[in-house]
Amino acid sequence: MKKTHFAILVIAVIVILISIGLSGYSAYLGSQNSSFLSKQIEFDNNVNAALVYQNSLQQATIRALIDINNSLQLESESHFEQIMDSLDNSVLMIMSGPANASDSTQQDIIFVDAQGNSWKIGTGFSINKRGTIMTARHVVENSPLVRIVLKDGTWINVPNKDIYLHTQADLAILDINSGLPPVNLIKTGVISTGAEIGFIGFPLGNDSVLTRTKTKGNVSALFNYAYNGHKIPAYVINSFVNHGNSGGPLFSMKTGEVIGLINAVHAETNGIGVATILDQGYIPAQFVN
Repeated sequence: MKKTHFAILVIAVIVILISIGLSGYSAYLGSQNSSFLSKQIEFDNNVNAALVYQNSLQQATIRALIDINNSLQLESESHFEQIMDSLDNSVLMIMSGPANASDSTQQDIIFVDAQGNSWKIGTGFSINKRGTIMTARHVVENSPLVRIVLKDGTWINVPNKDIYLHTQADLAILDINSGLPPVNLIKTGVISTGAEIGFIGFPLGNDSVLTRTKTKGNVSALFNYAYNGHKIPAYVINSFVNHGNSGGPLFSMKTGEVIGLINAVHAETNGIGVATILDQGYIPAQFVN
């Protein structure tokens, strides 16, 4: 009987010890699980914080790129205006005529004066310190009277004897003292396809005869155009060229140097122009300096 009680006591002690052990292990597991959850939450928080930081960096980068782009655009526009301003005083309008309006083609830009005379309009620019003017041959050729018009609206007639026509290219020189400062004509060389260019001219006709336009674009191609049986090296430009632009300077947006002379609108396309490639070699010796 005593043995039985002892066995029961031993079993009870064992059960109690097992219960205590299980309770402790459960508590241990609970603490471990709690620790794991805490670390998981901490990890998740760190990941979220990293994502927020990464997103803020991306936003900051985007804002910086936008600022840089805007800055470059403003710098480009400022550079364009600076070049235009430096050339503006070297460019003038050329009127050739007068003629009866009915005798002029629809392609001509016509200015009708107070006496009812009509004039073709083109552009020219100074090539030396005297203010000798270069323009397109077709602007002045076969005209009874050629007149240059200054910024203030005053004009000077150019005698036919002082008009020199290039024998091969669509170029002409007016040997007159206009008083305009010379452009910076490129010494030699050709700019590459894709280069940024600009030009100044008077394409508005009767709407605003003294208003000059300033346009920029790019060189699309180099080719030879046919003129009076000759092949003349020229630029093709992807800018809107109108007939009042003829004779105006084509210049490099990079250097500000005049690199060509506007000749024509491409006959079969819109927004494409042709400009004779110029350098200092085109200036006759008597007109240098």
